[in-house]
Amino acid sequence: MNCVLIRPARLGCAAVLFLWICRAVPAPALTYSLTGLGFLDGPRLESHALAVNPDGTVVGYAYSSNGHEAFVWDAESGMRGLGDLAGGGFWSQAQGVDASGRVVGWGYGRASTHEAALWEPGQDPAPLGDLDGGAAYSIAYDLNDQGTAAGVAVSDAGYRAVLWDPEEGPAALDLPPGASDSWAYALNEPGEAAGAAQVLGRIVPVVWDAHGGARFLRDPDGGLVAGKAWDLNDRGTAAGALACGGGTQAFVWDPDRGIRLLGDLPGGADESVAFAVNDLDQAVGYASDAQGKAAVLWSEGTGPVRLQDLLDPAEPGWTLVEADDINDRGWIVGFGRDPMGREQAV
Repeated sequence: MNCVLIRPARLGCAAVLFLWICRAVPAPALTYSLTGLGFLDGPRLESHALAVNPDGTVVGYAYSSNGHEAFVWDAESGMRGLGDLAGGGFWSQAQGVDASGRVVGWGYGRASTHEAALWEPGQDPAPLGDLDGGAAYSIAYDLNDQGTAAGVAVSDAGYRAVLWDPEEGPAALDLPPGASDSWAYALNEPGEAAGAAQVLGRIVPVVWDAHGGARFLRDPDGGLVAGKAWDLNDRGTAAGALACGGGTQAFVWDPDRGIRLLGDLPGGADESVAFAVNDLDQAVGYASDAQGKAAVLWSEGTGPVRLQDLLDPAEPGWTLVEADDINDRGWIVGFGRDPMGREQAV
């Protein structure tokens, strides 16, 4: 594994949103239909999808007449802006959505800076709260069906990975040994989290168990590797990207098999990232080829497949750029360029 390592003594190894709906055809001959999710009412026609729940409800951000605004989309009602927290400049973004339709992300609250927010269905956003003694800065990236959210907040000693309990509020996860900062990007149903920490000046991937204990994701020789874990499925498989050979390489990790690099597209420039992995161990993100960045799907035992190549031939004119989430039904969301060249959520 030719990746950046970190050892104690030295350093070594939105836009348009897309919704891909998997049609029930025999594997591996998958065919996806594409639904452009549209835009909000602003003069800037751009949208990005960041997460999808089991029922196909999608969240992300787009541009409204107010500015950069969190949105929710479903097949019945289309795209709706979610507004912003009260008290600051207008800027909000939705990062995660659970099975009941609760949404987390961040807005610009009282200090006109990032403040973790929760949107209950049909209600205005509410702040999730900051760590005691810390600065007014926080972001919620994910939540599970118990209503617990995961993200980052600032303590009196730096950035800390945080879980927000619906009853007890925010609590920092354990800081990994030797780390100065940490971030949580994903939370699964068993209560395990994934993210990153800063060690010896480098960012390294981390998972936390259901009790908050931290574990570095290591190379086969036990060394730390530079990168981030962006997602964690309910089976404990993490997905993310490592710094490898001057570029980035998408990876998956599980406790039994460790880190496995997922590979780049033919002709690529060693630039790939896995942003999400479902409970079938299907991962999505982007990789590079001779034409640049492309949305991809990795399945167990296969290299990256361009989602563009899996589209129904009746969907001409789109260029799929990035895939950001996949649910257990195989529905994928992200963004691409529509036939008019606009970045649109799919």
